[in-house]
Amino acid sequence: MKTTSAIASTWLIPGLVIICLIAGVASVNSESAPRNKIVGRVTDVDSEEALPGANVAILDTYGGTVTDNQGAFALKNLKDGAYRLQVSHVGYENKIVDSLRLSGGQTLELNIELKKEPVSIKGVIVTPGQYSIMGGEPTPKQILSREIIESRPQLSEDLFRAVQRLPGIAYNDFSAKFNIRGGEQDEVLINLDGMEIYEPFHLKDVDGGVISITDVAAVAGVDLMAGGYPANYGDRMSGVFNITSKTPSSDYNRVSVGLSLMNARFLSEGTFADKRGSWLVSGRRGYLDLVLGLVGQDDEVRPKYYDVFTKLRYKLSSSQTLTASFLRADDDLRYLGEQTDDENNQGDTLLSSYGNTYFWLTLDSYLSSKIAGKTITSIGAVNQERSGQVFNAAGQIPEMRVNDQRDLSQLGVKSDWDFEATKNILLRTGFDYKRLSADYDYRGYSYEYYPGWDPPYTVDSNVVGLHPSGDKVSGYISNRIRYTSFLTSELGVRYDYTSYADDDHFSPRANLAITLSPKTSIKLGWGHFYQVQRLDEINVQDRETDFYNAEMAEHYVAGFEHTFRSGENLRLNVFYKEYSDLRPTYRNTFGELLTFPELEEDRVRVNFSGKTSRGVEVCVKKDIGENVSWWLSYSVAEVTDDIASLYFYNEDVLVNYDKEFPFPYDQLHTLYLDLNYRFKLNWQLNIAWQLHTGWPYTEVFINSYSTGGAPTYFLESEEPWRGRHEHFRRLDLRLNRKFSTSRGTITAFVEVINVLNDENVRNYEWVLVNNDNVLTIEQDKENWFGIMPSFGITYDFKF
Repeated sequence: MKTTSAIASTWLIPGLVIICLIAGVASVNSESAPRNKIVGRVTDVDSEEALPGANVAILDTYGGTVTDNQGAFALKNLKDGAYRLQVSHVGYENKIVDSLRLSGGQTLELNIELKKEPVSIKGVIVTPGQYSIMGGEPTPKQILSREIIESRPQLSEDLFRAVQRLPGIAYNDFSAKFNIRGGEQDEVLINLDGMEIYEPFHLKDVDGGVISITDVAAVAGVDLMAGGYPANYGDRMSGVFNITSKTPSSDYNRVSVGLSLMNARFLSEGTFADKRGSWLVSGRRGYLDLVLGLVGQDDEVRPKYYDVFTKLRYKLSSSQTLTASFLRADDDLRYLGEQTDDENNQGDTLLSSYGNTYFWLTLDSYLSSKIAGKTITSIGAVNQERSGQVFNAAGQIPEMRVNDQRDLSQLGVKSDWDFEATKNILLRTGFDYKRLSADYDYRGYSYEYYPGWDPPYTVDSNVVGLHPSGDKVSGYISNRIRYTSFLTSELGVRYDYTSYADDDHFSPRANLAITLSPKTSIKLGWGHFYQVQRLDEINVQDRETDFYNAEMAEHYVAGFEHTFRSGENLRLNVFYKEYSDLRPTYRNTFGELLTFPELEEDRVRVNFSGKTSRGVEVCVKKDIGENVSWWLSYSVAEVTDDIASLYFYNEDVLVNYDKEFPFPYDQLHTLYLDLNYRFKLNWQLNIAWQLHTGWPYTEVFINSYSTGGAPTYFLESEEPWRGRHEHFRRLDLRLNRKFSTSRGTITAFVEVINVLNDENVRNYEWVLVNNDNVLTIEQDKENWFGIMPSFGITYDFKF
């Protein structure tokens, strides 16, 4: 946390001054010119009845509103110029209203009529717990708009952090990773434009990754499926996170540059070849290393990262489009522990490097109005290396040394096809083939020192070199049938084969959607969801050298959704997951952030006999005109690990349990409340509050042993994960300001994470203290984020 504090103290005050000056000048300019507005009413073209809850969006901007109970809307504070509106409502055709010109404080009145449109069989959502984010869907279908995503407090402007507040998701302050409904963090399938991204995070030495490698500015929309997803998705047990990148507008070219607490970013998009082709280029460079160098603190910590995403899209014909995509992300972290004045005393060291490289070609084919397909050929590589050493408290002798390098390469081809046999029958099929190879080179050494011996230490070494390779093949088929206007089912089956693990399995899936009315629906889902160990996921650091068979989770999910006439959208989900065939996992019972956790004394191997996750999620959101929107969600859930035994490496002891333990991220109650308020032209305030049950931790007690003399006392752990931290609570604020210049738009924000400075306990450090021959245990708290300020500014211009 020293890194972030240094940046905040160095850059925050100048950043705030610049933003306030710009905002002040803009306020003068904007208030001196009269503002225009568009008012109107949205109705059904046939019945002439008002349509409350219709989405009225201003195209090419992030502005818009929702109609009230009488179907009325108002778009205020519009500068002079031309506008295009898109009006949408569930069950109706979208309507574009263009050529709207405003000037001189004009008020334009519109009466917009929408025509009912039967939902196509492709448009029927049969998956319970599916959330659409930032896309172009009507408001009731879209759980989080782009405006909300980009205005929420979310340290480092990160897409993954912005969606962490959805129901069923658990996360911590340090990491952009998240758990879905009690699953491990690696149980989420992450796709970018159909390409699976294996390691989508930067700075992975900090609890798996501080931020993602995807710039939110390059993203058009996200679909998050938290369970019961159909057969075209496989090899993950908990969820799917589908990211779709932007397709540039054919009306203009655009450049965007930005600066925030964590990084600088650049984006450019536009068209070529008489608008048959388009480009999108996005790049970010973290400048933590540069800032630390300026303030003279880079001798100890030097983190550096960047990511680049490019997309070239070209329309080959009226029925085929070819897209070439490239993603590269790179991280380098140097940590040199603090040294004392004694030149013989050394600090801990960590040198790490991570790389992600993907290139893929996507061919979208529309053979007819009923047959469409997507084929992707890809090549990818994931590289990671970490090395370093940890010294004893005096900094004179090493306790452990590690050099860990592993690489993964992939060649792949996948193809997905839809055949709309009739307006009520949709057939889907596809396959995915990957050729994989990996290299492991691990060397780990831990030292025990015995004064007077020659040499004065023993070494426990773990040296592993592996070069596995193999194939992964999968295929699926599903059939979606709409029996009546209110009943739709989807049945499917998936087959997966992995040669290097000698594993194959079939995964049946079943979903049912019951549409009681255009505003009310029930969805049911069931299925088997397998997950195979990835080729580069052997825990060689824990002395493993073989692959395990696939793990499996069986999902039972039910969802209810209703949009009230007054505009509130209600979602209720109930889920139950039962795991089987879980491979062992490795944990540190005291849960600290460690440089080399595999060599620590609290390292344990957890052997499972099963696992269960169950819960209820309620979410309500509402847009109140164009000024106010709010969001409230509550979840009650329980996640338990059925642990057969624990193997304690330090004592070389296997303890049989055959009992249930809380999952490390088990949080019984979770409450989120968000409020978004627009005021004074383009000012916007977002308030985000959360409260959840504390996570489990391992308590300790005083133990002793004696070899005939005085007893030796030491701390020993109780049964793991039986204690509970205090409730976690946090209030975040973010203030956004948008204003126009002669060439484009400037967006600035200031935010504060944990405004009230709540002390949320992350971990305890236990110390045995002897006061006058009375032994006690002192408990030092290690907390999550305290008050954490941040800022950012972005400039967009079109040409």
